[in-house]
Parts: sequence; structure tokens; C-alpha cells
Amino acid sequence: MSGIGKTTLAQLVYNDDRVDEHFDLRIWMFVSDHFDAVRVTKTILESVTTGKVDLDDLNLLQVCLKEKLAGKRFLLVLDDVWNKRNNDWDLLWIPLKSGKSGSKIIVTTQNSDVASSMGTVRAHNLRGLSFEDCWLLFRSQAFENRIVDVNFEAIGKEIVKRCDGLPLAVKRFGILLHTRMEEDEWKDILSRKIWDLPDDESNILQTLRLSYNHLPAHLKPCFAYCSLFPMEFEFDRDSVVLLWMAEGFLEQPKGNKKLEAVGCEYFQELVSRSFFQQSIHDTSRFIMHNLMKELAQFVYGEFCFRLEDKMKDSEVFEKARHSSYIRHQREVTTRFESFSRLEYLRTFLSFDPTDGIGVSYLANKVPCDLLPRLRYLRVLSFNACRITDLPDTIGNLKHLRYLDLSRTAIERLPDSISLLCNLQTLLLVECRSLTKLPEEMGNLTSLRHLHITGSRLKEMPPRMCRLKNLQTLSKFMVCRDGGWGIRDLRDMLQLKGSLLISGLQNVVNFVDAMEANMKGKEELDHLVFQWSDSFDYSLTHTDEEETPNMPQLHNNPEDLSIRGQSVGRFPSFKETMDAYNQEAIELRLRQRNLDDSRNERVEMVVLEMLQPHKNIKGVTIKDYGGTRFPGWIESPLFSNIVVLKLSDCKKCMQLPALGQLPSLKDLIVEGMEGIKSIGPEFYGDCNSPILPFPSLETLKFDNMINWEDWSSSGVEGREDFCHLQKIEILNCPKLRKFSQHFSALREMKIKCCEELIALPNLSRAYDSLEQGTEFPYLRELSIWTCPNLKELPSLFPSLQVLEINECQELAELPKLPSIRELEFEKCNKGVLQNIVGLTSVTYLHLNQIPQIPCLPEGFLQHLTALEELQIAHFSEITTLSNEIGFPNLLHLKRLEILGCPFLHELPQCLHKLSSLKEFKVSRCSSLVSFPGTGLPSMLRGLEIKGCEALQFLPEWKMQNSNKLLFPLEYLVIEDCSSLKSFPRGELPSTLKQLEIRNCINLECLPKDMIHNNTCLEILKISGCHSVTSFPKGTFGLPAVTSAMVMNLKQLVINNCDNFRLLPEGLHNLMHLHHLEVTECPLLQSIAEFGLPNSMLQSIKISGCGSLKSLPNRMHSLTSLQELCIESCSNLVSFPEGGLPTNLSSLSILDCENFKPSFEWGLHRLTCLNSLAFGGCQGLVSFPEDWLLPTSLSSLQLQRLPNLEFLPKRLNLTSLDNLEMSECDKLQTLSEEEQPKMLQNFEILGCPLTSGFV
Repeated sequence: MSGIGKTTLAQLVYNDDRVDEHFDLRIWMFVSDHFDAVRVTKTILESVTTGKVDLDDLNLLQVCLKEKLAGKRFLLVLDDVWNKRNNDWDLLWIPLKSGKSGSKIIVTTQNSDVASSMGTVRAHNLRGLSFEDCWLLFRSQAFENRIVDVNFEAIGKEIVKRCDGLPLAVKRFGILLHTRMEEDEWKDILSRKIWDLPDDESNILQTLRLSYNHLPAHLKPCFAYCSLFPMEFEFDRDSVVLLWMAEGFLEQPKGNKKLEAVGCEYFQELVSRSFFQQSIHDTSRFIMHNLMKELAQFVYGEFCFRLEDKMKDSEVFEKARHSSYIRHQREVTTRFESFSRLEYLRTFLSFDPTDGIGVSYLANKVPCDLLPRLRYLRVLSFNACRITDLPDTIGNLKHLRYLDLSRTAIERLPDSISLLCNLQTLLLVECRSLTKLPEEMGNLTSLRHLHITGSRLKEMPPRMCRLKNLQTLSKFMVCRDGGWGIRDLRDMLQLKGSLLISGLQNVVNFVDAMEANMKGKEELDHLVFQWSDSFDYSLTHTDEEETPNMPQLHNNPEDLSIRGQSVGRFPSFKETMDAYNQEAIELRLRQRNLDDSRNERVEMVVLEMLQPHKNIKGVTIKDYGGTRFPGWIESPLFSNIVVLKLSDCKKCMQLPALGQLPSLKDLIVEGMEGIKSIGPEFYGDCNSPILPFPSLETLKFDNMINWEDWSSSGVEGREDFCHLQKIEILNCPKLRKFSQHFSALREMKIKCCEELIALPNLSRAYDSLEQGTEFPYLRELSIWTCPNLKELPSLFPSLQVLEINECQELAELPKLPSIRELEFEKCNKGVLQNIVGLTSVTYLHLNQIPQIPCLPEGFLQHLTALEELQIAHFSEITTLSNEIGFPNLLHLKRLEILGCPFLHELPQCLHKLSSLKEFKVSRCSSLVSFPGTGLPSMLRGLEIKGCEALQFLPEWKMQNSNKLLFPLEYLVIEDCSSLKSFPRGELPSTLKQLEIRNCINLECLPKDMIHNNTCLEILKISGCHSVTSFPKGTFGLPAVTSAMVMNLKQLVINNCDNFRLLPEGLHNLMHLHHLEVTECPLLQSIAEFGLPNSMLQSIKISGCGSLKSLPNRMHSLTSLQELCIESCSNLVSFPEGGLPTNLSSLSILDCENFKPSFEWGLHRLTCLNSLAFGGCQGLVSFPEDWLLPTSLSSLQLQRLPNLEFLPKRLNLTSLDNLEMSECDKLQTLSEEEQPKMLQNFEILGCPLTSGFV
């Protein structure tokens, strides 16, 4: 990407002294976009000769260059190359080959395809700088020779975030702001788009636009179209290609190539040119750099309309062709009024860029109003909008090619959908209320992609066979009427990807299955054959009468209530999922035994007739009722099968010969209740020269409740699983043994195999040469709940991680020469003796080992490599003495001791653990004190929880000295009811986080506990009922008179019953971001001298019944965004001066005497978007002069039982969320406001709200 730092990095290499010494010649060539072999050769020659060259003949130039380079080691940098390697480039290489061995060429380019064509080594793709590095670069430019003001710093960091790691932009913004001294100027630059920057700083746009200008013509609209996406929106390739295809951006392909393949090529080209970047969170998704997004918006300009842009120019509306908007949780109909002016709109897209909104509640009125006007739409998306219906007028959208109704609450599609003759893509993913498709769906002959995964469709409509262009069909349900509908698959020969066919128990005639022509679908990759209904893949064939207890959704919305007030609404997503989960449980109960009416022979023949094409890569067979599998599933002719899953085929008595599948990599066998033994038949032809399972890498057996024995193929000298990397054997309670040799196995997990006695052991005790041959490369072994397991192989030569849980009979461990991590829980105490000599262990967790009053002497003595140790739930242990071997743990970094109720003494040698950085002690109720010798010198973190008898904390300073014993950074003390005081003096000056919770007898906090501490950032005091105040002078002197500035960012005081007084000096905390004081009923005042006004962003005050006033000068808190006041019954008003104008969220609840008044000045809070008020029992009406700001988007009124009227003169044009609960007397709006309010909202449910959402 332009400006990422490619040239800068190359310059650093080029100018390095070591590089200069290593090479005889260094040559720098700026190539640019027009490659000319003569020009480039001539420039290189001039650089070598350090003189002007008059030659223009390429041959003569090359002869001269070859002579000059002969025998010399050179470094050539070709900077900013745009053209892929071609014949001209090959001509350039000829003279360069005369250089000495060790010569190097560095190429910088924006195009990964150019890099691939040039390079002999893998290209190095530069990522953006980290935020920290960008901030340092910005500071060096913007604040050079200036003091960094906190307000300018906050704005500067927002600008740096916008640059998204691009050094060029960071540097240019820094230079631009260096000469601007006013805060408003900085805010202005932050708010501008890159094309609105001052002319002398427009090179950011010019640099990026150069890349756009070099795009081929067919890629430019594809890139610009992505300006519709929100900032930081992650997208996948296939979804974007379908949108491009619908808009007509893809050129018609030649031959048999499909449009989708053309779109994928376009997409990859934009990736290679750095217009799209791979997401760091998910490699299958992509993202556009923030400044690339601004470039796309610039080049698309007036043809793109984003609802958030608030454009007013009528010409803009006339020219706009593509639109998008970011969904809100509750949408207001007036929000979409501007779309009525976009007569020629082609695109209507909704987005949730953060995936945090979930479902949006959108009135059916919106599509009803919009669709008749937007006659030229090609792309329409109501994704995750909880509409229940679409108007019939959708059938008039003759140009529509892409329709996305995924995650809507739609119950039926209008029949007019079948009139959309150009429709290519129909997305109905997770439409859980949709049970039927229109009867005439077969008319959509242009349809190429139909996604219906997660819907509750019960059957496919008739005449689906006409959809011969379908490439994607996620699911096909076979109807109950004899299953003849499966024939509709016959002519769908273009299907690709994955296909689930469910309801196969309804096929009663194998001819129907044969007519489906699965062999003819050459592009399908994965097939799922499912016989019975299952929530694993779909929700089908479930009639309402079959599930009488299932909640009926959407039928009677008045029966649902929210917060005590009956209103009509859609069920929440959680309620919907709970209902479906209940249905899933009932389904599984009904399906535990297969229906007696199912014919085993018919199902066997049907599966035989469903044989797919030999190109198939994955097959899943679920709930199959036959007693054996068809021959095709084990045929070596299916050489492309990579994944195979056999699930809940309960009547099958034998597994097929899957060992004959040459490419099979992943095999899952689960729920096969009829399988008792797996033997030679599983591996295939024992006379074949080909090894069984030649490619298998992962194997999983799960829920095989009758499986008892697993034997090998029986062929002597032949290995059965030569490439197996991972095996899982889960929930096989009757399996007693298996005798396989896994020479390549890396990971094994065995769980809930109650009868398992031993793992394979091929070696004899006296034969040392055979030891370890069973699992020579096994690195991770996990064994859970195998109570009868008694024996493991004698040696695991490569094992690094061993986890054993609930294996009480296992008393001896094998030899573990490479072991690094050990975890034992509920195991035989005999295993402890085997740990003693494992000198390579770095991680050891011991949990619930019974009958251990003390650890063996010398237990830890030889574990000198140990870095983490946990001793947990030793119910009988009383002491951890020095004799255990603690002094030898010189590399121990983390130590945790928990759940040892009788432990009364910690090792006296703890201070000798010179590498220990983190120490946790919890639920050791008999522990009284820490060792008098102190704690380790490198300790950074200390947590002490649930030690009820603890009376004394460790000293953190040396006697008669201020020198720290250890540089503690975080300290947490919780549920230590006997603790009354802290050690003498100040807390460690290195402390960054201090939390004290539920120490009910702690009488006082440490003296001078924060004074002179410049590191402390988080301070939380909770549940300390004996603490009445902070020590005097806790928050020190004002910053202007002190050389030290306290860095405290969070201050939380919660549930301290006797806490009466906050310390003076809160206004000195210049970096405080969050202040919270809750459940302190005796507190009377907060911050008499005010609060710091520089960085404080949120304040919460709750449950302080004695509090009579809020902090003074609150109006000066310019950074404050959130203010929450709850259950403060003595508060009556805000302080003089009112509230800060930047406040965005205000909540005042259950403050009986805090009644609304004009003096609140809410109408002046132009940034306020959320207001919650309630719990004022005596309030009957709001004052006539009580005004709210027009910026308000969310208003909550609750627990106002005597309120009769809403505020008058409301002009809430931005309101999109109104919630009212427990307002029993509220009946009507004022006559003055009622018409306007009813225009703005849809009202559901109650007499008042016939216009609100």
C-alpha cells in the first residue's frame, strides 16, 4: 500500500554502514510506472560510473554495464516497480548477471503479483506500524519543541487512530498540526476527510490516488463500490463478488468460465494491489484501510449515498445510485425518509460493522413505503432487520438481482417474489420463522445462489428442477409425500460447494434417488445425507402439533411483556433461541429410537443410488437407518474424499473398509450404537500392497456406547495409520483395549472410557530396544475419566504435555525424557513419586490428589526448570516446608496455592525464588501470616483471596529503610476477614493496580498509600465496612506545586457501609478517567474542591443515601461523557453551573427528591444522546419549561407510577429508542405533541404508544 514505508525501509538498508562495507557498489533506481529498459539501464550505468552517459542504444548500454559490474559485489534497489516481469525485464537482468556472487537486488512494489514475478525469495509484506510507534512518530512531528497538552494529546491520538498504521499519513498530519496552536484547529483537522485537507497537505490523497489511477478500468468501479462499507468492516470474498455481479461490474466471461470466477479474479487483483488487506483476526476475511476507504468515497463521490453522511443537496440525491446505512437496535421510520428522494437507486444495504447490535427492530412500514419508490434496485438487503413481512410490490423490482433477508423474522415470502426474473442471489440464512417458500419459486430461472441454512422450511416448493443455473443450494428438504421431490435435483448440474439433503427417510422408491443424478454434479465439494430431523443442520419436518409445549412465536405478541408493562414486540433473539433449543431437546428424545416404520432395505438402496461424483471431497452420513453402508463409500475410486463423517447410524453393525480411501485426512465416527468391535474389515484388502489409511491425519470416535474392542489389520509388519497426527476417543464406556501402532501420532485425547485398562504396549519389559515404539512422536496426551486405567507404555520419548484426570488406578508414570507440562487431577498419589526426577518440566499443576498431608521430601528438588507451579485442593496438607525443595526452583515465575483449608504455613524460603513474578494464594482459610523472611525480590503481582485467618500482610520495605523488598505492580486482597491493617508506611511506589475487596475488619487503609506514587493507575476498594475514610493527604499536592503527577485513572469505592469521607485533593488526579462511588450510605459529600477537568470521562454515584450534593464545578469537566446517579435520596439538584456540554449519556434513577427542572439545562447539552430517568414516585408531570436536546437518540422513563403526562414541546428528531416501564397512569400525549410524535414512531401495545418502537 502507498505510504506504508517500503521506500523508507529500503533506504535504511541501503544507507546502513554494514551494507556499505559489504558491497563494492550500491545503486538506487526509481522505476515508477513506465518501465523502459533503455532508461533504467542508462540510469544504473550512470550511477555506477558517477557520470553522464550519452548512449541510447540498449546493446551498447548493456555491454558497458556488464564491464563495469564484472567481478564486483553490488546492491541494486529498484524502487516503486509497477510492471510485472516481462521480456524487457529479462533484458535488464543480462548485464546484472556479470556481478560477483553475493550481489543482491531489492525490489519495492505495491503489487504482490509484481513481487512474485520478480522475486527468487518470498516477498516481505509490510504491515502498518503499531499505534505506539505511530504515536511516537506523530509526537516527534506535531509536538517538536512543545509541551504536550493533555487535550491536544487526546485529539492527536484520535488522528493517529484514523491513520490506521500508515506512516506517511501520520507524518503528514503531524507536520500539518505542528504550527496549529488552537484546540479547535486540531478538532477541525480530525473531522475532515483527506480530500478536504489544506492544499499544501494534499499529498496523502495524491499518493493514494496514484494507485487508483493505475487500476485497470474494470477494477475501478469494483473498488469504489466498497466505499459503501463502514469503517473497519470485515468482509469475505464471495459476498463481495455476488454484490459486484448483481451490479453488473463483471465482464462476461469467455468459454465455460463463470461470472463468479471472474469476480474472484477481480477480488484477488485488488488484494494483490493492496486495496484490500487480509484481516488479522480471520484469514478468510478482508478489510480496507481507513484511508483507502476515504479514497473510495472520494472517487465514487455523489454516486454513493450513506445515510450517516446527512447530505442535503438535492443534486446529490438525484445522482446517487448506491446507498448503505449502519443499523441501529431500533429503527425509526423517519430515518428512511431521505431514501424516497433516491428515485434511481440501485443499491440498498444495511450493515452492523461491530456485530454488536444484533437484531434491529424495523417496522414493516419501511419496506412497504420504500419498495414501490425504488423501482431500479439491483441489490436489496434487510439483513438482521426483524421485519415479519414484505409487500407484494417487491415483485415489481424487475431489475433486482440480489435479495438478502437473512436473520429476519419473516414468516412468508410474497408470491410475487417469483416474478423477479433477474434475481441471481437469494439469502435466507437463519430465517427461523420461515417455514415455506413460494409455490412458483421455479420461475426464478436466473437464480444462481440460494442460501436457506438455519431456516425452518419443511419442504421444497414444486418445480425446483427448473432452477438449472443454481450453483449454491445450501439445503434441500425431501418432502413427505413419497419423497419424489428429490428428483428436482436432477438437472442442477452446476451445483458447487456444500449441499445438505435432509428428510431422506421420506424417499420410498430408490428410483427417485437415482433420478436425483448425484453423479452428475461434478462441482459439489461436500455432501451431507441426513435421514431424520436434527438441529445439527436444520429445523425441518416439525409441525406445531408435534410440539405442543413449544412457545408460539410472533402469533400473539400481546402475551409477551417487557419490564412489567404489556407491549407488543418481537421476541428477543435469546427468547427465540431458547424456544428452538427446547424444541431440539424434544426432537432428540423422539429420535432416540429409530421409527419402526422406516425400511432398512429401502434406506440402504437409496444411499447406494445417491452415489456422488468421484470429485467429491467431503461426505457426511447422519441418522442413516440401514444395517450396512454402500460399496461406493469405501471404494478407492473416490480418491478425492478428504473428510468423512458417520454420525448416529445406530443400526450399522460394521464399519466400511475406509482404509482404502487414498486421500482421506479427517474421519469422524460417532453415535454408532450397533458397533461392538472394529477389526480387519475396517482397513480394507489385507493383500493390497497399499498401506491402509495412507493420508489419514485426524481420527475421532465419540459416543460409541457399545464399542468394546479395536484390533489392528492383522498384517504383520504393516502399519495401519502411518500418517495419523491426532486421535480422539471420547465417551466409549465399554472399550477395554486397542493395540494400534501410531508411529506418526502427535496428539491423543481419551475421555470417559470407563473400562479402558491400558494403552497399547508393544515392548517387553526386558527389551529396551522396543521401548517407546508405540508412540515415538507423541507430544500431547490427555486422559480423562478412565478410572480403571492401570498401565501406560513404558516410554514416551517425545511427549511434552501430559494431562491425567480421574484415573485413580494409575499409580506409575512412564519414562518422560522430553516432558514440559504436567497436569494431574483426582489421581493416585503414587504418581507424585514419578514426578521427582522429571528435570525438564516447566509447568506443573496438581489438583485434588487425595491422602496427602504433606508433599514428599525433595519432591521439587530436581525440577529446576519449573516456571509455573499450581498446588490446588489438597484437603489434608498442613505445611509446605523448605524440605520439599522450593529453594531449587530458581526459574519459577508463577506460583499458585489454592483450596488448602488446613495449610497454616508457607515455605520460609519463598524469598529465595529469585525469578518469581506472580504469586497467588486463595482459599487457604488457616493461613495466618506470610513468612517473616519476606517475598521474592522480582515479584510483580500478588493476589490473596479467601484467607479468612490471615492477620498480617508481608512487609514490602526493609526494616529501618525505605528500600523496597520487591517491585510490586499489582496487589489484590479479597475476603480476608481477619485482616485489620496494612504494613507500615507507603505502598510500593511501583504499584500500578490495588484492589481491596470484602475485608470486613480492615480498619484503615495504608498511611500515605498513594502519596508520591506516580505509577498507580487503578484503585478499587469494595466491601470494607470498617473503613471510614482515606488517610489524610492521600492524593497529595496539586500538580503545579509538586514535582510528581499522580497517574491514577480509575477510582472505585463500593459497598463500604461506614465510609463517610472522600479524601481532599481529588482535583489533583489529572489523569483520572473513571470515578465510581456506590453503596456508601453514610457518605455526605464528594470532592468539595471539585474534580479534575482534563480527562475524566465517566462518573457513577449510586446508593449514597446521605449524599447531599454533587461535586462543585461539574460544568468544567469538558471530557465527561457519562454521568450516572442512582438511589441518592437526599440529592435535590445539580451544582451551580449545571452539567458539561460534552455529556453524551445521563442516567438519574431512584432519586426521589431529584425532580426535573429547567435549571438542569438539558437543552444546552448538544451532545447528549442517551437519557434515563425514573424512580421518582411523586412526579405527576414534567415542568412546562423542561426541554430536551434534539440530539437525544434514546430516552428511558421507568418506575414513574404517578406520571400522567410526557414532557411538552418535545422536538426529538433524532430519537430512535423510547422505553417506558412501570408508568401505570401514563395514558396520552399532550395534544400539542401527539401528532408530531406519532409521525416519528411506530407504537406497539399500549394505549399511549401507538406510534413507538
